[in-house]
Amino acid sequence: MQALPSPARRFIQPLDPHGALYLTLSSLSLTVVKTKSRWNFTGNLIISHATTGGWFKTSADNAAVSLAGRWLQGQSVPDVVGRFSLANLAVGGKLINPLSGRIITDADSQRITIDQVKGDVAGGTLQGAVRLNVGKNANYKADFSLTKVGLGRMLSEDYPRPPQPTHNSGLVDATLHLVGKLANSATRTGRGNLTISKASLFNVPLAMGLMQIATLRLPISRAFTHADLKYSLHHNTVDFSNISLLSSGINVVGGGSLNIHTHKLNIHMQTESPNGTRLPIIGFFFGLARAQLLQIWINGTVAHPKVHAVPLRLMTWPFE
Repeated sequence: MQALPSPARRFIQPLDPHGALYLTLSSLSLTVVKTKSRWNFTGNLIISHATTGGWFKTSADNAAVSLAGRWLQGQSVPDVVGRFSLANLAVGGKLINPLSGRIITDADSQRITIDQVKGDVAGGTLQGAVRLNVGKNANYKADFSLTKVGLGRMLSEDYPRPPQPTHNSGLVDATLHLVGKLANSATRTGRGNLTISKASLFNVPLAMGLMQIATLRLPISRAFTHADLKYSLHHNTVDFSNISLLSSGINVVGGGSLNIHTHKLNIHMQTESPNGTRLPIIGFFFGLARAQLLQIWINGTVAHPKVHAVPLRLMTWPFE
């Protein structure tokens, strides 16, 4: 780690990487450009049993990078273009296999680009790109998406342990946009959305992009068939501007927040009936009641959520 240039070390060190590294150079040459030495090289980098710790825990059986580049005397990082592939990459127990992409470093602009990222996740597809500026004002920008990921398979995976049975099913589509400064996590901001279609949700997943999934057991007997979630991220707080869980018999909608450092929840929901009456006067009062059949407050933590029924405002309205 100490042998790496300081900008690269500042980015990699918080990830607490471990693994066995093997570098093979197929070509290496030295030229002189205006009194400065320049190394030109091609080769392969293999990392076996790779893991990261810290705030982003991952593991991979094998990571391989084929690369070509040059390193000019005085540059803090080399100019490199390479292709990488990872086998059995696990993020939070969820398997991405295989995962591939491209990496480009630019010494003049002090930028590292990881793009054309594509991986298989629970029968669906992960795509994305990360751009790092490792210069004086080191910062990052990341965009990821999930397409047609199998919810049941994703929830059951707990790699490397055997899959756990689940009654949930559906297709997950999600996006995540994230920006911030490398040396200051307080600058981290982002936004994203998640949709579950063709669903059968008995234990309702409250999802924060690819980072948190908690199972909330609400007092609903029928399965939800569709879910939508929109959120924004500021430092350690995720604000849910919309949470919608739909079924043929009842809908649950609301919003709230999640602290990703403490895992504490503060979610307010209310149930709505998708069916109503068309009688004008009766419909008005039924509309008020329909909008507040049940109000729910969810607090506690992701691992141990607490669900509370809140008195209906319609019932207390005459006494206010």
